[in-house]
Amino acid sequence: MAENEKLETRAKASEQGKMKNKLERAKLESDLHNVKRLLDRIPADILEQARRKQNPHQRQPALRAIVP
Repeated sequence: MAENEKLETRAKASEQGKMKNKLERAKLESDLHNVKRLLDRIPADILEQARRKQNPHQRQPALRAIVP
């Protein structure tokens, strides 16, 4: 009988852990969705400027002369 109580206690703790993990995952997914929506609202030219500032030594594509 004591073993059954121990098993029940462990089962309840396990269920609580699963629920906590599900809630935490849902919160993280919601945060990720919100960040993606925010990034989608930033104009492309602003994002490009930010990328260039982060990698100032990154090689820029060479300009080619237009030959008729």
